Amino acid sequence: MAKQIIWSLNAQTDRKEILLYWIERNKSTRYSYKLNQLFKEVIELLSEHPFVGRPTDKSPSVRIKIVKEYLLIFLTVWDGHQNPAKLEEVLK
Repeated sequence: MAKQIIWSLNAQTDRKEILLYWIERNKSTRYSYKLNQLFKEVIELLSEHPFVGRPTDKSPSVRIKIVKEYLLIFLTVWDGHQNPAKLEEVLK
């Protein structure tokens, strides 16, 4: 079952700025459109396979998936039945 991906406000802003940068640089939306499609494809993949990314050295719960020269940094799936205090440790 696919999980819902929720972009943080910072991630939404960063993605928008990246896409706008390429529109301005290339004077075209073509590359930005293709890059955004890649982001969407990776997000779809992550929603179905949340452990597909590479764990970071900082925390095994924080994972990275590379899209071109960009790194999507995300947390693994969290079981809501766990003690919320454990989540605070994961987010450090």
